[in-house]
Amino acid sequence: MKIIRITKETMHWFETLLPTDLTGRTANGEPLFFLGAVEEKTACGVLAFTAGEIAEIEYLAVSDPFRRHGAANALLDCLCRRAARSLIPVFCTFAAADKTDPLYLLFAEREDFTVIGLEGRRVRVTREQIDRCGALAKIEARGISCERFFDRPGWAQKAFLTELRRRNLFYLDDDTIWRSLVKPLCLTIGADDRLRAAVFIGRGPNERELTLPFAWCAPDCGGALIALFSALRRELLLEMPQGGVLTIDAVEPSAYGIVNKLFPQAEEEARYFEAVLDMDYVWGGTYDAGNDEE
Repeated sequence: MKIIRITKETMHWFETLLPTDLTGRTANGEPLFFLGAVEEKTACGVLAFTAGEIAEIEYLAVSDPFRRHGAANALLDCLCRRAARSLIPVFCTFAAADKTDPLYLLFAEREDFTVIGLEGRRVRVTREQIDRCGALAKIEARGISCERFFDRPGWAQKAFLTELRRRNLFYLDDDTIWRSLVKPLCLTIGADDRLRAAVFIGRGPNERELTLPFAWCAPDCGGALIALFSALRRELLLEMPQGGVLTIDAVEPSAYGIVNKLFPQAEEEARYFEAVLDMDYVWGGTYDAGNDEE
């Protein structure tokens, strides 16, 4: 098996393995890099990562016919060798149904990575559960003053998103998610220069599904996020069809705690984990030997 650096000239070999949002990000000039696995003259695996002070794995995929051939581990080995040259840490945040998930096992079974469970969860809430949420109905009756995010001044939108990125709290950089947002359902509470809570709603893969890819509140502003959920409830009940489902990525601990309290019967779809390269393997020279990508 050969590991190569994917360039503009070789990108088309791997197009069936790459989602359009990743290739779109490179077209927009983002510093995204790709490694590819080739076996039997066939492009069979791809790893995408960003690199700077750290190397963050954004995407990893192997085609079905070549799974269990060692492609994923070979791609990771190549990335680790590249990062070791500059003592750059490597990590990957990912969602997995449980600890038997293939992606979880890939990292957990490697001696050079440590997998840490994060507090966030991805859950599914039905329209009926939203309708029956008495706590939100009571808050809604008091009247909530909120504002659509995209109705705020452009400078306020930019400042808010920039600050979230700076603190590594922003999860909407995926262009596919951003383009799927239902702008009237992206709600906020607070002044333009000091937002207290925000929720973003997007379209799911089918007409019955909406997604909540980001729910956030400032420190000590959990009450504002609950109030925002109550305002969102009214809008969701108008937007969602009977039998509709809302998939919530409650990645922040505060957001997950609130979602869990409001919807205790929600179905858990995935948990979040972080795989971190053990730098002892880098400092110990583990990656000094061996060939880089060909």
